Amino acid sequence: MNILLILLVIIFALIYTGFTYENISRLRDKNRYKTPPGKLVDVDGTKLHILVMGERQTGKPAIVMDAAVGCNSLDWQKVQPKLAEFAQTVTYDRAGYAWSEKGQNPRSPERIVEELHTLLQNAEIEAPYLLVGHSFGGIHVRLFADKFPEETAGMVLVDSSHPALLAERDTEPELRRLKIVQIFQYFGAVRLMMNRSSGQVNYLSPEEKQKYLAFNLMSNRNVLREAEPLFRNGVELSDTVNVPLTIISRARDDELSGERRWADYQDKLAELSPDAKHIHAKTASHWVALAEPDTVVSAIREMYENLG
Repeated sequence: MNILLILLVIIFALIYTGFTYENISRLRDKNRYKTPPGKLVDVDGTKLHILVMGERQTGKPAIVMDAAVGCNSLDWQKVQPKLAEFAQTVTYDRAGYAWSEKGQNPRSPERIVEELHTLLQNAEIEAPYLLVGHSFGGIHVRLFADKFPEETAGMVLVDSSHPALLAERDTEPELRRLKIVQIFQYFGAVRLMMNRSSGQVNYLSPEEKQKYLAFNLMSNRNVLREAEPLFRNGVELSDTVNVPLTIISRARDDELSGERRWADYQDKLAELSPDAKHIHAKTASHWVALAEPDTVVSAIREMYENLG
């Protein structure tokens, strides 16, 4: 047997082993976490998972939270229970994430916002809403406010993305990276690396971490579906926010040019409304709601109490 044939056999064995490992692990995770904490609601033929906690207070809005691309309702697990002590709160999984079904393409911001609106209606969560968005979720809640201004009472953006920052970047390398990640995930490579590469899990207990990583891996193939329409086509948003607005930004780091640009655009977000407050978290992590949940809860509570 020549060396080339031996190498081919070894490569095939590694690929087969990785593929088997990934599929067994994926099936195990699906069975372990198959019961959703909330309920599944039909949205145009797709069942979306929604978790409602807390009681609605007379004259007060429901607090509705949207997570970053690649993320789900678990990203609010340190925030939602505390908010539910005094308000009705809503987290959900966008189509393709966690307990929600895959949904229709394209996964554009416009489709995502329409699905969220229908989900709230079908789940009988009455307007108005105090909208909270993290990262790309900030773009979604801004678009929601543009489309449904009469249903939006206030907005909190947690280290939110700014569409102008995306527009000035060459996003093709990132899309190529996501496609490569998707390929490697089929063979277990992403699962082996995820435990080290996901910094946000450092803020979770071992049990929470295991569950969080399981759903990130199960939903990971959905990231490209959401990122591509936004990166390629952008999104049109109003230049103003006509409701009370709070910006929560991670700690500013001027040592890195990319961090300076991010911080500059956080300042621009605070200019969207004359009724805006800008809070700088102590953490330098993008995952503010996991790293510093009390800051997020306090900011949302302050706005909530001033509304209605």
